[in-house]
Amino acid sequence: MGCITEFCTNYPERISTCYILAVLLVVPQPCFGGTISLIKEGSKTAYEGDLIEYTLESVNTGTTIIEGAEILETLPAIVDFVAATPTQGGTYDPVSGIWTLPSLGIGENDKSAGLHIEALVKTNLIAEPGGYVTAINKAEVILLDLPETIKTEVSTNIVCAFCIDWEIVSVQLTSDYRVEPPDPFELRFFLHVQVTNNGPVASEATLSVTNFSISGGGFGSVGLTPALPVPVSLEVGEIKTITFSTAWEEGPDSDYTISWGFEVSDVTLTDPVMPNTATGSWSGSVEGGGGGGGGCSIYRKATIDPLWILFLVIPGFCLRRNKYRHSKMRTS
Repeated sequence: MGCITEFCTNYPERISTCYILAVLLVVPQPCFGGTISLIKEGSKTAYEGDLIEYTLESVNTGTTIIEGAEILETLPAIVDFVAATPTQGGTYDPVSGIWTLPSLGIGENDKSAGLHIEALVKTNLIAEPGGYVTAINKAEVILLDLPETIKTEVSTNIVCAFCIDWEIVSVQLTSDYRVEPPDPFELRFFLHVQVTNNGPVASEATLSVTNFSISGGGFGSVGLTPALPVPVSLEVGEIKTITFSTAWEEGPDSDYTISWGFEVSDVTLTDPVMPNTATGSWSGSVEGGGGGGGGCSIYRKATIDPLWILFLVIPGFCLRRNKYRHSKMRTS
């Protein structure tokens, strides 16, 4: 009788438990429809002691509002935290590295949040001028139960004061000519500037013309194209040649001298390894120019006559002599 009484007493409780289990097994449970993307940016190269910046953007790419999400923002050991500015409604703890996001909606105006961090690179990291170390800043979504781990990172190469080393390897002068009757004899010049990045990390620079002129020869004012600084991006040890040219110029009618100057400058950092410039000059002579007697002269004629065949031969011959009868090229 006692056993029957105990069974009757527990019967309603057992029925309730079975009902709950049945509901859990049969009725589909709501799924979390939120997911996050992370976008991180930071300096690619920095000196020891530099203040560098990191920016992190988190975007709700799902279909439901995300509340209370957290991101672990891990600063590299070789930098010291200075300041952080999170989007309004969010907080950042520099001790734990946890960035607590504000509520992320699904609309264009409320689905994203950002974090801006300033950090100071430590000193005495580089043992020798040719070395560098890499600072890796990582971020990972935590707390949310996502189907996959969401994380991102950015690397910054920390270099010493004498690491970035851009160099102008050489400057080569060439020329071209044309004779198209009844037009006069014309020349144009090319300067092929070879630059290299001696390392130790990939870098971006600009190549600029600091000086170009042609004195004598009856050329007048002559410029180079392109005139603006030319962007150059090179890996360590890579070499590239950039070509500058003049327009077609009439002449020369006398001896002349071409002078030039170029400078390569790192975009991200100031390259302290000197020199980063190259200057030079080249002198050409025209026999019979400048009032001298004899030799070869360059003829100009506005009308066609039977002597044009001779005029076509002579300028070409003069140019060849002009190209090879010149003083020694001087560079520095």
